[in-house]
Amino acid sequence: MEEQTISGTGGFEVVEGLAAEDSLSSSLTVAGGAGSADSQWQTRPQSSSKSQDNGGAAPTGVVPEGDLARNALPVRVMPEKAAGYRSFVALGDSFTEGMVDKLPDGSLRGWADLVAARLSSLHPEFRYANLAVRGRLVKQISADQVPMALRMGADLVSLATGLNDVARPGCDLDAIGRYLEQCVATLTAAGVRVVMFQSVDFRYRMPSLRRFAPRVIRLGEMVEDLRDRYGVVVVDLSVERIFDDPRLWAPDRVHLATEGHRRIAEAVLESLGYEPAFDWREPLPPRRRPWVIVRMYSNVVWTVRFLAPWIRRRMTGRSSGDGLEAKRPELTPVDFSGWAGKTGRTA
Repeated sequence: MEEQTISGTGGFEVVEGLAAEDSLSSSLTVAGGAGSADSQWQTRPQSSSKSQDNGGAAPTGVVPEGDLARNALPVRVMPEKAAGYRSFVALGDSFTEGMVDKLPDGSLRGWADLVAARLSSLHPEFRYANLAVRGRLVKQISADQVPMALRMGADLVSLATGLNDVARPGCDLDAIGRYLEQCVATLTAAGVRVVMFQSVDFRYRMPSLRRFAPRVIRLGEMVEDLRDRYGVVVVDLSVERIFDDPRLWAPDRVHLATEGHRRIAEAVLESLGYEPAFDWREPLPPRRRPWVIVRMYSNVVWTVRFLAPWIRRRMTGRSSGDGLEAKRPELTPVDFSGWAGKTGRTA
């Protein structure tokens, strides 16, 4: 697969993703239609810049068709004042584990490692653990990862979970809400600063998955409620059109590419009150949209390589994370010296 190095991104290699529209994923049956999704989703930012071709992505500031208040600006919560965090524990699933931002030795990096590297440069005694494992559900994270984080005594914990749950047929949204609150209440009661996320709006990049939107909206409402009641820091990715660009995503269209993780890391740091190292909202350089025949072929490849195995796992009750352990299970000093001169690589 042909690789393209994007200028102005610090030398990170970004592998071209497959077609932006996953038309074949509509074969998945998920409860909850998309009839009301467009009217419920948050309004999007209106940009004064001219439209341009961002590799099949919606131009910055363009509202996907169906949204109501097209000219309304999103309400951004100002970042809190930066605190001197001495320890950070990352909880969650593949998003936080770092899929699929691979280093040359095959290990995963990801946004959480990048955040830890930045925080460690600001405090000599900083320590970091990453307990996230791909495929984990919120119930598993509540039972396994949260108690471990508490025992470590970290003062900053990220909690990114729920999307694996809402993607499953017959998911219990009320139960998801209860587990989320249990996680947050337990952590904040111990004086931990908790970071959560509003999911990226996937409807432009993968229109056939609009059927998931009502559930994702409900999940977002739960996160907002936890922010209001527990003081959670929320990284709101739902209003950021940069993530419409397929070049920020891996070929499986579900996990972030190296450049996507890099931008998420800056978004997290900004939400925590730190100055971003670069403008993570800036669009990538324009490129030509792939020919129709190329997009059709990529859909076939995607179905065989990614969709079919996913369906098999669901039919057999298995998870991609079965038998896997956390990549960084102990709260230890950060040593990312091995990154020197190396760039991430999307598998």
